[in-house]
Amino acid sequence: ALIKAALKEDPQSHEAVFLLAIAAQKSGQPKEAMNFFAQAQSLAPTEPAYALSQAAMLTEMGYHKEAAKCLASAVQRMPSHADIW
Repeated sequence: ALIKAALKEDPQSHEAVFLLAIAAQKSGQPKEAMNFFAQAQSLAPTEPAYALSQAAMLTEMGYHKEAAKCLASAVQRMPSHADIW
């Protein structure tokens, strides 16, 4: 409830969206989590944690090609960011 309130206060809060993604993932709502991960990445495309978390979740779900695409896209957006490599 607090995260959604924070998001209502600041709809551009990529941190709040990312926390919603993690919460959805932990509560077994993968589709909702994926939507929130994608939203967080669109709000902060140079934040590696969002792409890495989404790729990890895709891998856990068995979507290895999609995870690889997610990471490849992150490398293109952030080629010099050490966390991506």
